[in-house]
This record gives sequence, C-alpha cells and structure tokens, in this order.
Amino acid sequence: MSSPPSFSSLPIDIVLEILARVPKRFHPTVSCVSKNFRRLLRSPEIHKIRSLLRKDSLFICFVGKTGAQWFTLRRAENNNPTTEKNRFVSIDLAFPSQTEQEPCVVAIGPEIFFICGSFNPSSAMWILDSRTGTFRQGPSSRADRLCRSVGVVGNKVYVIGIYRDADEMHVESFDVKTLTSELAPVPEDQGWWWSSAPTVSWNRKVCALRVSGNARCYDPIDGSCESLGLATKDKWLWRTGACVMNNVLYVYYARFGLMWYDYEMRLWRVVSGLSHLKKVRSVAMAEYYGKLAFLWEDDEVSVSGEMKEVWCRMIALERKEEGVDGMAEASQLLGSVLRGYRELDEGRNPQNVNKLEISPDKRHLAAACNPYIRLFDINSHHGHVRTFVAHTSNVTAVGFHADGNSMYSGSEDGTVRTWDLRAPNRPEVYEQNCLKAYHLDGSVTPINTVVLHPNQIELISGDQDGIIRIWDTRMNSCTIELVPEPDTAIRSLSVMRDGSMLAAANDGGTCYIWNIVRGSQAIHKLQAHNRHILKCVLSPDNKYLATASSDKTVKIWNVDSFTLDKVLTGHQRWVWDCAFSVDAKFILTASSDMTARLWSMEEGNELRVYRGHNKAIVCCALNDV
Repeated sequence: MSSPPSFSSLPIDIVLEILARVPKRFHPTVSCVSKNFRRLLRSPEIHKIRSLLRKDSLFICFVGKTGAQWFTLRRAENNNPTTEKNRFVSIDLAFPSQTEQEPCVVAIGPEIFFICGSFNPSSAMWILDSRTGTFRQGPSSRADRLCRSVGVVGNKVYVIGIYRDADEMHVESFDVKTLTSELAPVPEDQGWWWSSAPTVSWNRKVCALRVSGNARCYDPIDGSCESLGLATKDKWLWRTGACVMNNVLYVYYARFGLMWYDYEMRLWRVVSGLSHLKKVRSVAMAEYYGKLAFLWEDDEVSVSGEMKEVWCRMIALERKEEGVDGMAEASQLLGSVLRGYRELDEGRNPQNVNKLEISPDKRHLAAACNPYIRLFDINSHHGHVRTFVAHTSNVTAVGFHADGNSMYSGSEDGTVRTWDLRAPNRPEVYEQNCLKAYHLDGSVTPINTVVLHPNQIELISGDQDGIIRIWDTRMNSCTIELVPEPDTAIRSLSVMRDGSMLAAANDGGTCYIWNIVRGSQAIHKLQAHNRHILKCVLSPDNKYLATASSDKTVKIWNVDSFTLDKVLTGHQRWVWDCAFSVDAKFILTASSDMTARLWSMEEGNELRVYRGHNKAIVCCALNDV
C-alpha cells in the first residue's frame, strides 16, 4: 500500500499559494516544520502573492491636539517595483474612548489591541478588527493602572504597568484565544520600567526601547531582563523607529541610521548599503510585504505653513554571514498632514503640563507643555498671551529671571534655552554637552529640571543620566559638572536664596546637598525616601528642605542638621510637586490622587484640600504676596 503524497510533493506554485494564505502570526510555527518552509516563507514570491491578495495592512496614526488622524498604506494594483507606488489613504476610525489620547497599541493578526492608561490610570482595552474597521471592548484589567510597556509573545498580550491603588509594578497577560488574563512575573529590574517606552516583541520577549538607545528585554517566563545598550561614549542617540523582521531587531538612530542587533555577538551593527540615505527624525518603521516600510516627516519642505510632508522609502533587507545588507527604493511622497500631528509611537503627550511658574510681578503664569511653553495673563479673562515654540520635545522646566524680562526652560530634547520676553521669537540655546554650536544630532540627554542661580547669570540643569551642569549664560558654556550617582536620574533641583546651597533629588530617593560657593563636593547625602523623589525645594527663609515622593508623602527636613522635622501624610498617590509660601508658613502639594493640598508648616496638618481635576495633578504654583 502506497503512502499518501506529502505536502512537499506538490508543485511549488501551489505550495506558495497555500503558504501565502497562512496568517503571519503562524509563520514562526510553520518555519519550524522544515528549512524549506522557512525559506519559502521568507521568499519574494510569497510576499508578491500576499500583495496581490491584499493580505497585509499597515495602519499609521498621527496624533494632534484635537484628536487622531488615521491612514493605511496600500499597494498599487501592478506589482512592478519600478512603477509601483504606495498609496496613503485616509480612513475614518473613531476611537471609542474620549479620554484616552495615546493608548499603547499592539497587533495580533487582523486585530489591533488598544490598551488604555498611558497617562491616566485605566482598566480599559479596546480591540479593532482591521477587516471591518469596527471596535469592540476587550476584557478589563484587574484594576486601574498606568500602562508602561506592552508586547506580544505567542498568543498573549503582556502589559507592564502600575496599579493605581498599589503604586507597585505588575505584569498582566491577556490570552487572545481564551479571553482570560493572569498575572505574570514582575521584571527583576523594576526601577528601569517605571518610565514609559515604546515596545517591540522579539525573541519571545517584550523589549522596551528608550530614546536614549538604552533597551531592556523582559522574559515573561521568569521576569528576567536583558540589557541591549548601545556601546558608545554618547549615551543619548535619539532612537525613533523600531521593528522586528524575521526575528531580527532593527532600530533607527538619528545619529547612526538603521541598525540591527546581532544576538550572537551581543552588539548593535549598522545595516550596510544605506550610508547615502539622508538622516531624518520622526521615523516610524514596520514590515510591509517582506520589506521595511520606512516613514518619516519632513518639516523642512512643506506645502504650506500649516502642513508637513510624510515620506516613505521601502528597504529590502538581506541577512548574510558578514551582516545585513539594505537596498533602498526611491523615496516616495505619500501626502501631507497638519504640523500639529505626529506619529502615535513617538511617545509624547501633546496636552500635558509639566511645570508651572509665576512671574516675579505676579502678572503672568508660564506653563511648560509638550513641546512648547504657554504664557498666560493671570488677571485677564482671555488668559493666554503667547506660545513659545522652539523645543522639539517635552518641556520639563520653566522659570523667570528676577527682572521679568527673560524666561528660561529645559526640555527632553537636551537643551536649556533662555527667552527674551521682549523678543520671544529669538531664543538663545545652551547646548547641554558643552560642545560647539547646537546641532540636534541625537547626542543629547533629556533634561528633567532647571533652576536659576540667584546671581541671575548661572542656570543649573539636572538630566536623565544623573548629571548636574552649571551654565554660565554670558559665555554660553558649562562651568561645573556634578555627578552624585551615575545613571540615576536627577529629578529636581533647588537653590537657596543666598546662592550658598544646592539641593538635588534623584530617582533613588536620595537628596544631595552642595555648598556651591566652596566647591564641587557634596557636603551631605540624605536618604530621604525609599522610592523616587519627584520634587525638592528649599524654603524661602532658608530653614527647611521639602522632598515630595512617589511614596505618597512629603517630608520636611531641618537644613541646619538635615534631620527630619515632620512628615506630611494624606495624599493617596504620588506627590509630584510642592511649593512654599513666601513667608514659609505654608506649603502647597500636588498629587496623582487628583488633589492639591495646603499644609501648615508649624503644625504639619492639612488645612485645605482642593478638588476639581479629573486627572493627576503633576505641578502647582502658589500665587501669594
């Protein structure tokens, strides 16, 4: 009795037609059947058939102040690479949640999962069926949480986040087949995952990639984490796009271009053959019919003052023994979008307010936003006076000079800027790394905090790498660098009114004190909290130091002896900001529990609770005389 014919005995064209109809999420499994199957699934013939069948869809989202604009990339009817054009087609997708502007997004097969909670705690999940364009509500998480990273391993969606009530890191997995969820092991290096980061799924791990070039891969089996840092003296390289193709991780760095991670060698390598390509920013990448769809925005060339162009280049990638070669097709202009829009995966929130500062004459309020600064007239019904636009990323610090004629700011784009309020469109720029004239080439570190020395000449900045720099604005140069704890982010700075003392608080819960008149050695190290310090501020009477923390408390310290004077308890979540009254008799605090509270410094008791916000309060300013 003869055995039935095997699948491999079929004509090759029939085998290709069958394999082309296998959903891509099953390709890793089918590739394990044989080397021949693995080769066929990666062949150009498969992608050509899938293209004719319109099997793949690439969704592109641009987020703006008023909402999101969705597009798909579609192939032309012919399949001749010399004449083929990709079409940029606008589609009408109304995301059901009106309060969630930038959910975390992952795709499994034809379904796209939107996990809410990027900026405000939420338990919601929405699922888009890309075939019909309809949303349905997915299962809720166990509790409201802040979503930090999301990835797909197998048929499970892993959400790394922080539960609202517990303020503790957790990982929850959602099985798309059984529609059930369960807790997964917590990452071993929890501190690294507190900050949000765009995520890809690679090597059966969830890999979070920060703009710095630093990356971590979380293994959901045991919670272990592997670092994929880029070995270079320039720590911040401005990662933009990232994607995985044929189990190879590709990342685009603004400085080096397209790179891939050689897992065997444990190092990053540049893709060959693409050195002629123009270095760009605001990049998004995805696999599209076997090629890398490389999309970018061009702000330099625009059709009008309100529009920016979106370009695409298809890149064929081939793995060889010596590395990966790339062959790029000609650039193609897809279309234009409003300048207020940006790709969903850039990781910025256009509506957040990070810092508030009141001008010395009590007339104006400055708000540090993303990526601009807004100035308001406190006494006017109209409020808004002007907007300052020059930073290219989240503005984290803002303040005024004593004469009220100048303003300073710091940003995650790595710059400290001063603004002449009499000529607001001509900011001076102080490059953070003390090199030559400012060029945003990616070799920068996000700045978290900036304060002005009472001498009105020096600006002091603290950054994500744990470095404090003192800038002389007359010479446009950095005069002093302080590094209390390498690679532990400086979160807040405060200078005593007489300029004699500098306090710096970091993510490790430590506050360092310097006598900046005498030298660059810290005179005191204060382990103020066991968790992040989000704000430190010296009182106007030079007697107290206040530290606000993610442990839900504000601690008051005596400056003379650095002993604990009192602890302010009552907030239910992180305390992000605090501000003393002019006479130092009161202190105002702001928290993620959506309240601001006024406290008596003498008694340490809560005097008033201010409610009305429906989102976390992350900054405050006290307008007293």
